[in-house]
Amino acid sequence: MKIEDATICTSSGAVRDVLKCLFFHGPTWDGNIPSKQARDGLCRIGLVHHEFGFAFLTRDGVEMCVNIGLPREKERWERAKRPPYQDFS
Repeated sequence: MKIEDATICTSSGAVRDVLKCLFFHGPTWDGNIPSKQARDGLCRIGLVHHEFGFAFLTRDGVEMCVNIGLPREKERWERAKRPPYQDFS
């Protein structure tokens, strides 16, 4: 992966949301992806693989998530026992 690709990945909120979704939840069905356009962009640069209606991170995608600090964010999220969605009850 080139440094330009890394810059692109962290500059868009939609791209970061897709990376976060896939990193936190693993393979995700198309209906639950925050942005299909961002997912397609990540597929083009090799960070995400999309097949049979599911998207998942590639090895480079996991490396990118680690480099932008998502493991710490996931740890804080799990420690707070927050659901992966807004709970309105």
